[in-house]
Amino acid sequence: MEKYLDIIRRTLELADTCLQGLEHAKTCINEGRFEDGIIMLHDTVYGYYQMEKALVPVLAKLPGTTMRPFSESLSNARDVMVSVQARGEGANALELMQFSVVPAYKRWHAELNRCLRPYVAL
Repeated sequence: MEKYLDIIRRTLELADTCLQGLEHAKTCINEGRFEDGIIMLHDTVYGYYQMEKALVPVLAKLPGTTMRPFSESLSNARDVMVSVQARGEGANALELMQFSVVPAYKRWHAELNRCLRPYVAL
C-alpha cells in the first residue's frame, strides 16, 4: 500500500473539500442562487469522479472494503440531482441536496475515511 500513499492522502483531502463544496452548493440553492449552487455541484461531481477513478487500484488492494454500496448510493443520488438540475427545478434540487445527495456523500465520505485513514496514520 505504500506506493498508493500519495493517492490516498490526496483523495482524503479532496473528499473533505468536496464535502465543503456540497455544503456550499446546498446553501447557494437554499438562498435562491440556483446557478451558483449548480456550478459548485458540478465541481464536486467532477472531484468525486476523479476520486473514484484514482481509487480503483487502491481499493482493489484493500481487503474487505465496503465502498461499493456507498459509491452506488451516491452515484444514484447524483444522477437524480443532475436530472433535476437539467429540468431547472430549484425546489426539488434543494430537497434532493438536503435529503439525498449530501447524506449519501457523507456516508461515502465516512466509509472512505474508515477504509483509508489507517494507512496515512502510520
